[in-house]
Amino acid sequence: MSGKDATDTKRPAVDRGASEAALEAAALRLLRRHGVLAGLNLREVADEAGVNRGLVYHYFGS
Repeated sequence: MSGKDATDTKRPAVDRGASEAALEAAALRLLRRHGVLAGLNLREVADEAGVNRGLVYHYFGS
């Protein structure tokens, strides 16, 4: 056995500033593409930004 268990694993560090900027840029792209009246779907914003969907709620709330 290697001596490591599940508690030894760490998630990769996430640059919060870069993630927030990517989400904001993605939201603006979607608004330009679909228009303001179409509304924003947070799942689409996360997918467009290439980040985990949970980060949208973590950084910006619901």
